[in-house]
Amino acid sequence: ETPQEATPPYLNMSKPIICAVNGAACGAGLDLVTTSDIAIAAEHATFFDPHVSIGVVSGREMARMARVLPFNVAMRMALIGKHERMSAQRAYDLGLITEIVPKEQLLERAWELAGIVNRNAPLAVRGTRMAMRKGISLPISEAELLAESYRLRCAQTEDAREGPAAFLEKRTPNWNC
Repeated sequence: ETPQEATPPYLNMSKPIICAVNGAACGAGLDLVTTSDIAIAAEHATFFDPHVSIGVVSGREMARMARVLPFNVAMRMALIGKHERMSAQRAYDLGLITEIVPKEQLLERAWELAGIVNRNAPLAVRGTRMAMRKGISLPISEAELLAESYRLRCAQTEDAREGPAAFLEKRTPNWNC
C-alpha cells in the first residue's frame, strides 16, 4: 500500500498545487515540497531530513527527493540527517524550488502565481498537470501517448476554440470549461 501521509490526494488531483516554504521544510514537510507543482520559498527557508537522526528510516520523503535532486545530494541529505540544512539558495540552484522571495512577500507571491495559473484555460491546466504527473513514472513513449490523449480530449472543447480566437482578436479569453 502506498503511504497515506502528506502525498495523497495531491498526486492524483487535477488542480495544481503551489507550496510556499516559510521556515524549515523537514521530514514529511519535504513531501509537500516534492509533490507540489510550483514550490517557492522565503529567503530564510531551510530544507533537511531528520529521520536518521531520530532512529527512523528515511523512506518516502527521500524516495521523492532522489527524483527531484541529484541522487548524491538527496543521499547526503538523507544520511546527514538533522546535522545539515540546505539553504533556500541551494534549493533554488538545484531545482527543488523555483523562486526565492523576501519573507514578507511570500504569501502574496504564492497567491499571485495561483492567479496567473487560474487565468489559463482550466481544462488545459488540469490536462497538462495530469499528463506530467502520471507520465513522469512511465517510459517516454508511454508518457507521450498519455499526454497526447489529454491533448486530444481538450482539443474537443469550447476552450480549445476560444483560446486561439481570443489570441487573434487580441482579447482576454472567456474560458467556459
